[in-house]
Amino acid sequence: MPRRATRPRQFIMDLRKEIRCCVQATGVRSGFPWASFVFPATFSGFNGHFPGQPVLPGVCMIQAAAVTLEGWHGGPVRIIEVRKARFSAPAGPGDVLEVECRSHTKGPHDMTATFAMSRRSDHKASECTLRYAAGGESLS
Repeated sequence: MPRRATRPRQFIMDLRKEIRCCVQATGVRSGFPWASFVFPATFSGFNGHFPGQPVLPGVCMIQAAAVTLEGWHGGPVRIIEVRKARFSAPAGPGDVLEVECRSHTKGPHDMTATFAMSRRSDHKASECTLRYAAGGESLS
């Protein structure tokens, strides 16, 4: 992952920038956004997580969901809260990670989206629910 800056905001911005480079395809299914990602062995998120058996950290999966939302909204999103996260299907270098929004609600000041994240090879799913705001300054 990008070197942990003393400013977490910059760290997340750098991480999202790197994750955007891993997008392979995007689209809309059943009215909700989806994207597929391939994280190469050189992706910084694998550094030290875990030596000899790299696993994509959960923070990277959550940021991949944010990048998927950015594509759908056509601009930056800011994660306000991770309401739920379960990482039951680890992804490693070269795995195709499908990130698909399964539900979306819009409130007066923010939105909530639930994502399923799965490896294309076996369809085992991880999931997260994010409360976020669209527009404005990019970052979470």
